[in-house]
Amino acid sequence: MAGTDRRTGKCAERMPRLRESIETLLKVPLGAHVMRHGFGFAALAADGSPKRELRPSEVDDMVRCAVASHEPRVVVACVSSIFEKDGRLCSVQVRYEDRESGVSDVVTVSYS
Repeated sequence: MAGTDRRTGKCAERMPRLRESIETLLKVPLGAHVMRHGFGFAALAADGSPKRELRPSEVDDMVRCAVASHEPRVVVACVSSIFEKDGRLCSVQVRYEDRESGVSDVVTVSYS
């Protein structure tokens, strides 16, 4: 099933749609959507900047929780997080598998 790419308005196939969905989820602070308070990434402050003093294991858990809650079409295989010297989250890379097709992909979200 094809959907619509939010940036171009053109048809998008399943894997690009999944990637876009995960990117959106990990770029939105938890609770930022008025009608969907549980939607978003808990590692981000209300202004969208990464919270400080998070441990990699905490970020891993937050990513897995957000994706499991809001993107049931995928299974997260691996989460890698990169931090600045000051302890601020710089980027998150998520390796995931499409439950339907079994195809794997990687999405990287940067916060700098």
